[in-house]
Amino acid sequence: MVEDRDSKKSIAQSQDTDRRFTTAKRNSVAWLLAIAAISGIVLAWAWSGSPSNNTLRFESAKTAMQVIAVASLGGLAALATFTFQRSRTREDELRDRRLEQRRRRDENRRDKRDRQDDLLRSLLRDTLTSYNRVKRVRRLVEAETKDKAGGHVTLDVYDKHMTSLNDEQLEFEKFKRLAPFIDDKRLNPSAGRDPSATHGTAPGGVSLKESYERIEKYLNKVIDEYEDNRHVVAAEPAGVPLAKLTKLSAFLQHDSFELGAAMQIDGIIDVLQKAVLQPPALPDPNDDDAPRDPFPELTRVTSDGLVVTFDTARSQEEWEIKLRKLR
Repeated sequence: MVEDRDSKKSIAQSQDTDRRFTTAKRNSVAWLLAIAAISGIVLAWAWSGSPSNNTLRFESAKTAMQVIAVASLGGLAALATFTFQRSRTREDELRDRRLEQRRRRDENRRDKRDRQDDLLRSLLRDTLTSYNRVKRVRRLVEAETKDKAGGHVTLDVYDKHMTSLNDEQLEFEKFKRLAPFIDDKRLNPSAGRDPSATHGTAPGGVSLKESYERIEKYLNKVIDEYEDNRHVVAAEPAGVPLAKLTKLSAFLQHDSFELGAAMQIDGIIDVLQKAVLQPPALPDPNDDDAPRDPFPELTRVTSDGLVVTFDTARSQEEWEIKLRKLR
């Protein structure tokens, strides 16, 4: 919106400059024509009396002809000067507008990159934090359930650590829902070319949403088992054998945890780190080969330099009528 207002202001200034030049040109030509007309009247008066040399009429006729010649040449020179000045002024305005547009585009690129980097860094940091908390739960459960009988789970241990694990499962569910809304070409270079491409899918087919979803579902299975079997553990003061809680037992096994969480995290971290460390794209130098009209649908510049603003809903015929009136 700010850029639109500035572009409208730039166009208004350009139109005001054109009006000033046009007014000055018209006034100058009008004065020259007036002087030429007066000189013509004087010449006609002096010539009508067949003046002889060194008479008032003769000198008046000679002076009138000189004034007409000077006025004609001066008029041509004035028109050439005004045309040249207006051309230079318009070139300067277009150059300044182009530089301003380029500066704004560069600022917008930097601002967008900064916002994207902040989002990716925040997601990377929160992902690592949640994953480390999951590993902490896993290690504590494994340490507190070990015994000579192969491991037992008491209600206190079960409640304490499943509550913590439930919090982290909800965190990964949040990441899963957030991933599709990350609009960043570094995560999905084909998003701009393919409308069907999914945001958050990195080169190599690594989908942040799918990776987060796998972790969330893996942890959710352990939580579902907790909801279904808590009353069973509560009925056994000495604890329930760990082998009876199959999802929790698998959660503590290396191969299961590696497949369900660790490998997914490795892919997520790799994608996010590469995206954050990727250098900013350089602006295309061809973008500035020609000045861009900020309102291509709303403005037209005629062959004589007149800037015409019109409603896009109007037909070409209506625009031509307006143009003729402005001329």
